[in-house]
Amino acid sequence: MLKAFKKAIAELFEDIKDPSIFFSFEPEAASIYYNTEINNYKDVIDSDCGFILCDLGGGTADIITQKKVMINKKIHFEELYHPMGGPYGSQKINDEFIEKVIKKLFDEECIENLKKNEYLEWIKFENEVELFKKSYNFTLIENDFKYYSINCGIFQGYYKKNQNIKIENLVNNFNKNCPENWKIRIKKRWNIEFPYNIIDDLMEELLEGIVNYINEIKNKVKIKSLIFSGGASLNPIIVSKIQKKTSFELNYILSHNPETAISMGSVKYICDRNIISIRKAKFTLGSGMSKEWNEKLHKNGGKQRFDIFNKKLYCDNLFDKFITKDEDIPSNKIIQKIYFMDSPSIIIDLYKTEKENVTFYDEKENGKNVTQKIGEFTIEVRDGFDQFKNKVSVDMKIGGTFIEISAIYEKTGKKVNANFDCLKIKK
Repeated sequence: MLKAFKKAIAELFEDIKDPSIFFSFEPEAASIYYNTEINNYKDVIDSDCGFILCDLGGGTADIITQKKVMINKKIHFEELYHPMGGPYGSQKINDEFIEKVIKKLFDEECIENLKKNEYLEWIKFENEVELFKKSYNFTLIENDFKYYSINCGIFQGYYKKNQNIKIENLVNNFNKNCPENWKIRIKKRWNIEFPYNIIDDLMEELLEGIVNYINEIKNKVKIKSLIFSGGASLNPIIVSKIQKKTSFELNYILSHNPETAISMGSVKYICDRNIISIRKAKFTLGSGMSKEWNEKLHKNGGKQRFDIFNKKLYCDNLFDKFITKDEDIPSNKIIQKIYFMDSPSIIIDLYKTEKENVTFYDEKENGKNVTQKIGEFTIEVRDGFDQFKNKVSVDMKIGGTFIEISAIYEKTGKKVNANFDCLKIKK
């Protein structure tokens, strides 16, 4: 199944030159839906202040900061702060429970053995963990329910066969080494009761990154409202914790149709891709470039290459910046570049970095690369290439959710083949 998935993704990127294919960011799609289709939001989301949309999903949490503006009597959105996305989805709580509780309670070899030989039973156990997490709600807190029972019988066979260790011994050993409020107890045989304190603590850890980012926005942008979207926003405790930990007053809005808003907004985005009129650059972007060697500028980190044809020395690893982090990018922004081709087909690598300025695309800081390759584009002159007239003018449209490349071979004034590819997925 994984191979088939990778193949499908690879085929999608191979077809990306088709102008009918493009992407919509999930929180942007939700924002479009709420702000153009739902009347309830018009009173709290206006053109005077920005708003945050926090899309809390199962795998990730994605956050955007926008401002609603009117352009030619139509609603558009301007991004006020670079977006954030990361492994803060509610599934992370499940993963951390397995990692910090189950792997400490039971032998890791036992768990790997179950995953390999009794995969369906393991999936059932993971579903029990999901139910444990979902059952943690305000009703339980108010009625002083502190434990949730999970049948851990799938581990019994391993311990009986391999070590003949009793469940009491496993529980006692876990309780000796766990935090005081994480102590577990046996309900009956291999049914174990886990305290809800575990889920509460894991939620706190999960939400720390989200809350820190929201508070960071508050210090730089005027914000009036925070909208919660995504399936995990249906969990009242997650929402309540974010509200309590954000250190400024907001209109907190629980969204309509949080699980379907993205798909509905995506349809709206199809009709008008310019509805997001300005995005903030999350990274500094640039391409690899060669330039005639300058001893003063290139001696610390530059890679030399002697060009036999031109009889000149070049620096081969320069970073040619065309977008700076946090720069406003209009939806129709076009970057124009000139390239000189030494063959009928050349490949230009594209890089991103968190730093505002980089000299070389392979720079390192504390032993780690400061740039990351995000893709490449190919320019190909199929007919009439002349090595003495090798100038190509390239337009990169970067204001949308995908980079569109077009190129003109200046000798003929005609468009030539120019395709952008994300890093190829290994099949």
